[in-house]
Amino acid sequence: MKKITITRNNFEPYQSDINGLEIILVDKSNLLDFESKIQFLINQFNQRYKWDNMFNIIEVAKRISDSQKMYLLFYNNNEIGYVWIKENTKDVCYAYNLFVSKYIDRPIDSPKWLLSKVYGKQLLKYKQIEMEIEDWHTTTFNIVYSLMNDKG
Repeated sequence: MKKITITRNNFEPYQSDINGLEIILVDKSNLLDFESKIQFLINQFNQRYKWDNMFNIIEVAKRISDSQKMYLLFYNNNEIGYVWIKENTKDVCYAYNLFVSKYIDRPIDSPKWLLSKVYGKQLLKYKQIEMEIEDWHTTTFNIVYSLMNDKG
């Protein structure tokens, strides 16, 4: 398990615009509207990975009712990914469960764009973003590191 902390000082935002990408925050008010899209992405994840800790749609509702934030990523109005944010303290949040489908045609830098936008928004409120990345998930590790100017 790799532990990483991103701060306002070491965050290096992704500078390119990618046409067709959009992020939507899922909360209590719109969860039902996006439930089938979230389930589709859960199924996409489960087709690609065999991971015992994968959440289900019931867990999504529980996390959202506990004030966690799920950011859905769309490309040309099609759901392609998500990332979760959970507040730890008033100064620290925890980012986790990044997934962007490779089964759907999308720009290669979509995951980096998503994290850059979400992390940038979180760093307006929090002093740091903490995360733990499973050792087997080298793609996520590389994306996160590409958004840091000090790899420490």
